[in-house]
Amino acid sequence: MTGDGGADGILYDPFGNPAIVQLKHRQCDGRCGDEPIDDLLRARKAYTMPTATLFAVTNAKGYSAKAVERADRHGVTLICRANLISWTGNSAGVIDPLDR
Repeated sequence: MTGDGGADGILYDPFGNPAIVQLKHRQCDGRCGDEPIDDLLRARKAYTMPTATLFAVTNAKGYSAKAVERADRHGVTLICRANLISWTGNSAGVIDPLDR
């Protein structure tokens, strides 16, 4: 527990609608578990933002089946390494360092 209330970032769209972001770094090639869902639900409560959009972001290749199921149930958007790389369009020569 780092004292961040479960949020690594809180963002607002131009209309003032909040989004809570939780980041998870993984050293290995595995999948991210459901810890970010726990963190985000805790943050939503801690910051009294019941309508906030929730985003979990990881550099892992994906999420565990349990994480996907819980994210669907709680309305959490899951973003993994493949999403981040695809959003770059690879036009800048972005290379996934784990795909060597």
